[in-house]
Amino acid sequence: MQESIEEQLKKYTSKKHIQLTSSGNEAITELLTKLKPKKLLMPDQGGWIHYLKAAKTLNIEYELVKTNDALIDLDDLKNKATKNAAFIYHQLGAYIVQNPIKKIYGICNKSTTTVLLDVTATIATEECDGTYGDILICSFGKHKPINAKYGGCYLTNDKTLLTKKSSFNEQKRNQVEEALNVLPIRQWAYQELAKKVKTDLKQYSILHKKSKSINVIIKNDKEQIIDYCNKHNFKYRTTTKVIDTTKHIMSFIKVNEDAISIDLQEME
Repeated sequence: MQESIEEQLKKYTSKKHIQLTSSGNEAITELLTKLKPKKLLMPDQGGWIHYLKAAKTLNIEYELVKTNDALIDLDDLKNKATKNAAFIYHQLGAYIVQNPIKKIYGICNKSTTTVLLDVTATIATEECDGTYGDILICSFGKHKPINAKYGGCYLTNDKTLLTKKSSFNEQKRNQVEEALNVLPIRQWAYQELAKKVKTDLKQYSILHKKSKSINVIIKNDKEQIIDYCNKHNFKYRTTTKVIDTTKHIMSFIKVNEDAISIDLQEME
């Protein structure tokens, strides 16, 4: 008998409780509504736009933590982590770099900052470890590893954070189950494809080239990289270096560089 969505996700994350939601964005909103942090910390690059939108909508003060092309700056986090705050971030920053989740959790735990770890990109991989997040967030949206094109969740050991009425549409359950069935092979395929692209383009300035990743981001040489993407039918997006990443979506969710992001996550 196949395990339920809830049991599979709890097994992947080692968390006791799960709240299914209508989307990853809704999971973030519901969670912040419950937590009511005095301040929400988030990375200045490599996160997700709804971190910012939810904070603004819920009138939560927010502050950006510095990153090195989506890799969390631990010293800056130490300076900004405070009691009654929460830090929300992607384990796989910009889908290109594995953040040091154990060190981040240690810093936040010492200052009693709640860690909201977004595992959308790492779910079902060996890097996904619920030990280093107080609450884990995951989206099942289009082009995510759980590619159900609907739904999301958050996972916790604190039962009081669950809501009695779920926003999840039960008629979509089969859709999510089917996406979960192919999740391990999908994650494997991402890793292998990213390795191949990095090998093909090894002469170029690949950001965090040694990190396990889903996507590949390359500085400079835009014309050659675009030709490569077109030849292999890879989706890509351009990023631009700006003063304030909150004013430019690609600089905020990817990197604040003049670069090309090869979005392998969009391969079907």
